[in-house]
Amino acid sequence: MPAPDEKYRALAKSGRASIWDEALRLYPLKNGVVDQSRPLHSCTGSVRQGNEKEANASGGGAQAWSTRIAAGEAEAYITRSTYTGPQIKEGDKLRRMDRAGQPFYEIASVNDRDAGDIILKLTEA
Repeated sequence: MPAPDEKYRALAKSGRASIWDEALRLYPLKNGVVDQSRPLHSCTGSVRQGNEKEANASGGGAQAWSTRIAAGEAEAYITRSTYTGPQIKEGDKLRRMDRAGQPFYEIASVNDRDAGDIILKLTEA
């Protein structure tokens, strides 16, 4: 008999990035220069950018927990099950290929502990 939460685990592992996917390109760097041991890699993922108002579950102001994203900062979500590229590291660059001007971002942090997505904190480069 399957575990009661198996359906929900499968949904989480499928990732949420695929809903809003756009073309991305990873530029692996090491100490600010091209890392020859990790190739350029194209993939898809969703990127959230902009300023969000802080709020808690009841709609009021929040202090301790929020998803505030400041202008010039963004978060990228790449579905783990479809990503086949090199390990993503802090300091690498990411380019949004489908956006006007194809903006570059520096990867400020990598969270690869989410069940379905690799979550990147980005800053404008």
